[in-house]
Amino acid sequence: RTKIILPVFAAIPLMIIQAGVHTMTLPFIGLVNFGIFYPIFLIPLGITVVSNSFNMLAGYNGMEVGTGFIACLFIGIIGIITGNQIVPIITLSMAGACLAFLKYNKYPSRVFPGDVGTFSIGAAFTGAVIIGNMEGIAAIIILPHIINGLMTVIEILRGKPIQKFSELKNGVLKPPETRKLNSLYFFLERRFELTEKKLVYLICLLTIVFGMIAIAFLYI
Repeated sequence: RTKIILPVFAAIPLMIIQAGVHTMTLPFIGLVNFGIFYPIFLIPLGITVVSNSFNMLAGYNGMEVGTGFIACLFIGIIGIITGNQIVPIITLSMAGACLAFLKYNKYPSRVFPGDVGTFSIGAAFTGAVIIGNMEGIAAIIILPHIINGLMTVIEILRGKPIQKFSELKNGVLKPPETRKLNSLYFFLERRFELTEKKLVYLICLLTIVFGMIAIAFLYI
């Protein structure tokens, strides 16, 4: 409950100044006008959902910070391409912080970001996206986070306890036998023999792929 409620407070300044534009272009849909519904509902919802999605795609050395770095880097690059002045300042600053932190957080990790780190990355990413009116394109970049979050929420709604960690057998990650849709990383572990480093690299690679797809959408 705390992780759902607290991000709303981070959204209050953006709600007060009515950050962003109430109309946004969504992939495959086009231009949509949300009116007053945007600052009152969509801003706090966006901050809460995205911050939690960054927090959920975690638990392995370098995963949350690595994917956070990639997501912030790509949205910053897109901001530069589209001539947005604010988005690159916020997201590239966060990307730089993530890169410096990643030096000590990569496998084998010496420091961990914790909830404070993951929520901060997610909130900075979302805040910049809202201010820059780049919600649609940003959703493409963080599709791995969104998919992982949906898989976790489905398990919660089904009344099943969430298990975040796999067993390590001969250096290979083995997901719990009773958890098939618990998370994106359990899904990947069932299909490939992955060490922790390979799992993190694979999810980071997925984030890069979706980042490149997001850039491609600019020219469609």
